[in-house]
Amino acid sequence: MNLRGFTEEIRKNWKFFVGMVVVAAIAGVAAALLSQGVDTSYRRLSIVEKASSHPEQLTEQEKAELKKIYEGLSSAEKESARQKAAAH
Repeated sequence: MNLRGFTEEIRKNWKFFVGMVVVAAIAGVAAALLSQGVDTSYRRLSIVEKASSHPEQLTEQEKAELKKIYEGLSSAEKESARQKAAAH
């Protein structure tokens, strides 16, 4: 195929090419957001696990993050957490 033929094919199918670029961009952004969400969840779970097993080793930053997690709970979840803490 020569350059002229290639140019004509691009002109005929430009919507397809643009669509593929848009789909690739959306997929890349979705993957980045999903990865960030998984990382955040893992970090929070690690802090909760550390708080339950070795609370004396928590840093001030981890304590602040744990407080944010606790404040985000519903009242029923908070009551359940209080009961579990009292049982231990």
